[in-house]
This record gives sequence, structure tokens and C-alpha cells, in this order.
Amino acid sequence: MRRSFVVLTLASFVALGVPDGMIGTAWPSMRQTIGAPIGDLGLILLAATAGAAVVSACVGALIRRLGVPAPYPGPAALWPQPGSRWHPGCG
Repeated sequence: MRRSFVVLTLASFVALGVPDGMIGTAWPSMRQTIGAPIGDLGLILLAATAGAAVVSACVGALIRRLGVPAPYPGPAALWPQPGSRWHPGCG
């Protein structure tokens, strides 16, 4: 049980942390693919920051209600899957 929790925590950290750091580097080629101006990166980062603030405010109640491991798979499942148009690895 303990090892699976550590693996789940590490996978969640990577799934949620890598895309945030990668968007600034990937945006120049992504924006050309979808035809967006370079300034739209600011809107994306604003939305990501607002979403993080909302999640931070609500996750405590969710953990108290469902337990610690329960919130981890949800956000990772919402991230675009490899091969989709919106996945940062596409290009």
C-alpha cells in the first residue's frame, strides 16, 4: 500500500508539474500549429494560475472527504492525451 501511494504521488507530480513548465518552451511552435498569436500565452497562463488558485482553495475539503490518494488521478485524467491536437508533445 505504501509503495503504490508513493508511485501514485510521483506520477501525479510529473503529470501536473511538467506541462506547466513546458508550455512556455513549447508555445512558439504550438501557436504556429493552431494559428494563435504569441500574446495568447498570457491568457493561457492566467487561466492556469486562476485554476491552480481555485484547486488550492478546494482540495483540503476534498481530501478530508475522500482521503489523500483520491484527488490525484482526476487532474491527470483531464490533461490532453498524447496524440490529441492539444497535447504539448504534438507538433
